[in-house]
Amino acid sequence: SKTKPGYTFRIDQIEYGRADKVATRDRDHDPFADPLLLPKPDPDYFEADEVMDDGCCEISFSAMDFIRRTLGLKYVPSAVQGRIFGAKGVWYLSHRNVNNEPTSDDVWIAINRSQIKVDRSLLFDKELCSLNVNSWSRPLQPSVLYPGFLPILETCGVPASAIHALAAAQVELGTTEFLNALGSRISLETWLFQNGHMLQRRRQKGTIEMEDDVPVQREEKIWQMLQAGFDPKHNGYLKKELLATLKRLFDSLAKRFRIPLPRSTSAIGIADPLGVLEPGEVHIGFSIGFEDAQQGRIWSNLNGLNGLVARNPSMATYNIQKVKFVYKPELAHLTDIVIFSTKGRRSLASLLSGGDYDGDTFWVTWEPTLVEPFKNAPAPWQPTPYQDLGIVKDDLKLKDVGGTDSDSWTEQTALAWIKRGIASRMRFSCLGTVTFTHEELIYHGEKLDSEKATLLVDLHDYLVDADKQGYHFPIEAWISFRKAFDIPLGLAKPAYRKFTSAAEDSETDEKAPTKPRDDHIIDHLYFNIVEKHIVKTLTLAKNKMDTPSEADADLCAQLNELAGSEQGQTVEVREELASLRKKLQEIHDYWRKQMARYANTGKKNSVYRAVVQEVRQRYANIQPLYPSHPTAQEWLRKRGE
Repeated sequence: SKTKPGYTFRIDQIEYGRADKVATRDRDHDPFADPLLLPKPDPDYFEADEVMDDGCCEISFSAMDFIRRTLGLKYVPSAVQGRIFGAKGVWYLSHRNVNNEPTSDDVWIAINRSQIKVDRSLLFDKELCSLNVNSWSRPLQPSVLYPGFLPILETCGVPASAIHALAAAQVELGTTEFLNALGSRISLETWLFQNGHMLQRRRQKGTIEMEDDVPVQREEKIWQMLQAGFDPKHNGYLKKELLATLKRLFDSLAKRFRIPLPRSTSAIGIADPLGVLEPGEVHIGFSIGFEDAQQGRIWSNLNGLNGLVARNPSMATYNIQKVKFVYKPELAHLTDIVIFSTKGRRSLASLLSGGDYDGDTFWVTWEPTLVEPFKNAPAPWQPTPYQDLGIVKDDLKLKDVGGTDSDSWTEQTALAWIKRGIASRMRFSCLGTVTFTHEELIYHGEKLDSEKATLLVDLHDYLVDADKQGYHFPIEAWISFRKAFDIPLGLAKPAYRKFTSAAEDSETDEKAPTKPRDDHIIDHLYFNIVEKHIVKTLTLAKNKMDTPSEADADLCAQLNELAGSEQGQTVEVREELASLRKKLQEIHDYWRKQMARYANTGKKNSVYRAVVQEVRQRYANIQPLYPSHPTAQEWLRKRGE
């Protein structure tokens, strides 16, 4: 990842290898647990060395102020994510001297054991003392409700109708702005330029791609006609092209649609540095008031509210947790980050898709519609052992290859280690296959908390960290896994993938379902709310534009004028017009025939362009029967001369 230099510390300013905070015997007090669901096995599970602040540690206010200046920020961030001295993770503001003016005497950084990825020597590795910053905390903004959360929310008690009502109230996709722009040709030009990605495309290509003096891209063609004075309200061709473009643009926006959620945000998470939070409590404060337009108020913190926390993506029912938001004055200096308790037998972040505090971003919401009916699902205390899933672990360490003495390393040893690492990274990963299989299984009726679904979640979580942990799960292991746990093959893809898959992905294979399921929460969102909104907008656009005849009034103006004049009644002109109609009809017939061939050959772009060029040439080759006739000479005169 790209980093920016933050600050270079002296050796004596680095506290290296600080002990991590570990689990306590405080029991989980979960007033939000679903009373109908029994806790998972091992309620007395406890590991004394369970790390509760994995990946985060503190840094002095003065050091953070130096980093602020280096990054060119106007505020001192509460936390930064970065790398230093073989360690990575998040460093947050220490409470010590935070209210004093920054001084050069109070510059220091601490590194937890859990942050250290490669052990370094404070005596010999002085060149690694720079903190390189990857990201930092910022004033928080409203977030969205991700589609993948919806099945979990529904399973945990949130009515689907409530979620769909939220979506229906928020779906917009910029369609209102477009409908308003239709009232003015200039406004429509501006809207198309801003939303049609025209500037981005021009920068990428360095020019406007043309073919026979006509822009290749439909948006450019429309924009050129608008600038020339044509109006879709009166020009049938322009109206047709504009509606086709709108359909594509709105479909693209629908693929990126997420339900806007004003009472939500996403922020870096850390562990409570002072131990003032109880299990299940979460502290969050805002550096800039968080505006709630629905209630007409501004939040400085969320003290006293209940809320949900999660990480995206989430797959298991327990990956979303209901918590109690509190505000602790001792933590007031830490704003725009989510702070979790370090008390209890396991960290709350670990339940959220295996999260930790080395830079993970956490989604939080206090939207009552989602929070009030939600009940926490019990989480297993330990995942299925990786060996039981068919995963093989490579425990070979660097010191096992070259020893601990740097003098024993040779060039051949180093190259062998690098080659081994490259080969490992180039192995086929089953992560995507496992993810989609879980999604398809749930779509076709498997319960989120069933044994099959849970096993797939555990397998997924292991494979996410496969490179770091040395896990190997080849395709043969996946085949054995499916057979052992009766995971079906050939399930139809969820209909909603039409919207959630990347634009370049093909979702038209034989496995795609023919119809969406009205009873599925994500299908209903996209097909009954988002898609219907697009159809409604296009219908309004059609109705807002007049319905011009297929004939282009501007192109036909001269012909119509000629037909009503004495000049148009002469023998030469009548013969000329008859010949012109015949030649144009021949070109039209050729075009229709070639377009049928184009459709039958898979709509290849090369075929289309060749046909356009040929039609253009045939059109340019049309010549009058009587080129010396005054009327023919007028037709041949270039406009503007």
